[in-house]
Amino acid sequence: MLLYREDWAEAREMLSAWWRGDDMPRPAMLVTAPLPKTRHHMPPPPEPATIQDAWLNPDVVIGRAQAWMASTHYAGEAYPHLWVNIGPGIAATYVGSEPTFAETTVWFGRNAHMEWDEIEAIQFDPDNRWWNATKRLVAAAAACGKGRYITGMTDLGGVLDILASLRGTMNLLTDLVDQPDRVVRATDMLANLWHRYYDELDQLIAPSQEGTSAWMGIWCPSRWYPIQCDFSAMISPGMFAEFVLPSLREQCRRLDHTIYHWDGPGQIPHLDHLLGIAELDGIQWTPGEGNPDLADPVWFPLYRRILDAGKRLVLLGMAPGAIEGFLRQIPHQGVLITSWASSPEDTDALVRNAELWCRP
Repeated sequence: MLLYREDWAEAREMLSAWWRGDDMPRPAMLVTAPLPKTRHHMPPPPEPATIQDAWLNPDVVIGRAQAWMASTHYAGEAYPHLWVNIGPGIAATYVGSEPTFAETTVWFGRNAHMEWDEIEAIQFDPDNRWWNATKRLVAAAAACGKGRYITGMTDLGGVLDILASLRGTMNLLTDLVDQPDRVVRATDMLANLWHRYYDELDQLIAPSQEGTSAWMGIWCPSRWYPIQCDFSAMISPGMFAEFVLPSLREQCRRLDHTIYHWDGPGQIPHLDHLLGIAELDGIQWTPGEGNPDLADPVWFPLYRRILDAGKRLVLLGMAPGAIEGFLRQIPHQGVLITSWASSPEDTDALVRNAELWCRP
């Protein structure tokens, strides 16, 4: 039981079944809607003093999150969670990148040009300002969340994406050709640091809850994380195999479960390599801005390839009106969908109807 979802045990079991690969009567579905009246009245969160304060002040972050949870209906397997969001790829700041905080995002690696000698001298720094800010926020979120909500791991970023934030994307593309050995060594070093960051943050969260969560909003009974390499949209499948696959495999081996964040058509050529990672549980497809949406049939052959390979398929943010057509065409076993509705009644109806749409 969680304060903001009393029937959490039922949703938790459905998500556990999805991770196990059990037969299910419908896809796993995380659907939310606004409540007509706020429950569990919470005092308003304090106003942030600065933009940076809005991202890093525990009172502001936790207060805003709980206000949203108290105003939200959770249907299917949706659940209240506070994903500790400090921008996509915050781990780059733990090793030398400086963040730029904006209203809706955080940028890393602007004008990055760290020299290789500097990169090769990187070590774990327990006194790094941004690492300690992350730990303070994660510890506070987890302590407050006990019995109330699930705390999600912050977005550490992809290993090669972190290197691009340090070296600069264009520099790193050139390095793949001119200095491949240095890229490989740096990737190995950053992968080891990545797991140290994950392990230490997990140790802060674990005493307050069962299972883990992350930016995809999926709960897992054991240690999981979305792995990624957005940088790979700019390289060939051969380079992907040489520079990206080793760190992805290592992450899959060192975590209990993993889902790959497959972002945009530029990454489609790498699908065979991804499906060849035996330990990878599944793939989350993001079509990218300006492309057909998740339920467009143009993507169905890719979905079938993923499911036929025995991987799970994660589709985040499918429009509620598109779900029936999708389920009439794509097998639902192994699929997880997130969506929304305008009222609690509509969310509950959407989940009930999904089971009907999955029947032959």
